[in-house]
Amino acid sequence: MPRSFLRPKALLPPILLSLMMSGLVTFVAIVRVSGALPGFGVWLTNWMSAWIVAFPVLLIAQPIVTQAIRLMDAVSHSIRFHKESTTMTTMTTNDATQAARMDALNLFYDAFSSGDGAELDHALTADWDEEPRNPGQDAGREPMKQFVAGVRQALPDMTIEIKDVVFGEDKVAVRAEMRGTHTKDFFGVAATGKSYAIRLHEFHSFEGSQIAFTWHMEDWFGFLNQIGAWPVATGDTTK
Repeated sequence: MPRSFLRPKALLPPILLSLMMSGLVTFVAIVRVSGALPGFGVWLTNWMSAWIVAFPVLLIAQPIVTQAIRLMDAVSHSIRFHKESTTMTTMTTNDATQAARMDALNLFYDAFSSGDGAELDHALTADWDEEPRNPGQDAGREPMKQFVAGVRQALPDMTIEIKDVVFGEDKVAVRAEMRGTHTKDFFGVAATGKSYAIRLHEFHSFEGSQIAFTWHMEDWFGFLNQIGAWPVATGDTTK
């Protein structure tokens, strides 16, 4: 038994509690057995007999119960701490993955803006593919570098700005805007010197922190309309 329970102040609570419990239980038991209220002397005698048993039992049980409660609190705290640590670890991992994938997206679109195809080495997997593919273009990162170089020759001041990004488990949705000036032949249309700004809506599938597949849709009809090449002018057919 802990020494703290041998001090008078420590003994007072179990004494009072055992007195109240034994007195109440004794009173109820006598009433149930005899069917009438007991006399004070009878009740007091039975009360003291019950208290002699109740007090040492409570004195022994109290530290055991206290330790059990402390143990349950410790276990509960440990479980809660483990859950919080797991959640924080998961959040940290997810945040790091999302940040790495955002870097890949920035590099991918910046390659078009800067003309630096080397940025695709970090943004795309070696066997990257897309849908739809550009005419005559094979799958892979290297063919995409050649395509970027060709686009930059045709639209040398083109820039692409990411407007919105929505992250999924392994896929990312991107809304972007492409701007520039039509200063060279493109799509078989002679340079007009007109500016353009069109929307891009694309989905990217990731392997780790690199883009493995891209589904893309650009508003090329908007581009042709803004440079004056659409709708196509027709001759007089009324003759």
